[in-house]
Amino acid sequence: MGRSPSLTTRQSRRRIAAALALVGVGLVLGAGMLAFTSRAAEGRLRLQTSLQRERAVSAPAQPAVHPGALHATYKRPSQKELRAKHAPRRKPVPVQMPDPVRILIPAIGISAPIIPVGLNPDRTLRVPVSFSEAGWFTRGPEPGEPGPAVIVGHVDSVDGPGVFFHLRALKDGDVIKVALKNGWTVRYLVSSHVAAPKNDFPTKVVYGRTDQPTLRLITCDGQFDTSTGHYVDNYIVFARFDGVHRAN
Repeated sequence: MGRSPSLTTRQSRRRIAAALALVGVGLVLGAGMLAFTSRAAEGRLRLQTSLQRERAVSAPAQPAVHPGALHATYKRPSQKELRAKHAPRRKPVPVQMPDPVRILIPAIGISAPIIPVGLNPDRTLRVPVSFSEAGWFTRGPEPGEPGPAVIVGHVDSVDGPGVFFHLRALKDGDVIKVALKNGWTVRYLVSSHVAAPKNDFPTKVVYGRTDQPTLRLITCDGQFDTSTGHYVDNYIVFARFDGVHRAN
């Protein structure tokens, strides 16, 4: 929805800055969204972060293992097991998958449309104009194809949380579903996550080739730099392939 012409110049600049969020280096997702400025918006932010707090738990401490126990349970592998372990892995046959149209993450209540996004003239990654949509990077593989499919989304705006506001609440093993144009659904499981400075983005790790289908979700993170109007970090979720559900 547009705002009336009576908005101040300062508010207009904030709207423009928010629309240009997530700008970074090369294919790197870059600058983020504007911080909440009004008390009402700040109240919404505090309310929304309750989900992150509820799902943020410490990793259980690993019990100490006595060296004798390791020796007692060790079993020498057979020749068949050794051959299987060191045999070259078969690469999956490349398959042309349809474009993604929707992302669903039940653990954090996400069900959002996906639109295709490419590169800006300066070769930075474009992001959706709408804060409620996710963007699939079209120069990478489609979800379900070998390689890293990349989906980006805003974390917040002056109007409230964005589509990936709760990304930090995801845990390893959580399910991510990507619906395709032909009705199929590609399923992934969260495997890891990391916050990275935008000036030291792990480009090769995020965009580097993988033999199996993989997924990366990216949004903004960290402190908000008022001098630039951007967040200083990105938050990246890595997910592994867990199959394709083919509609009847």
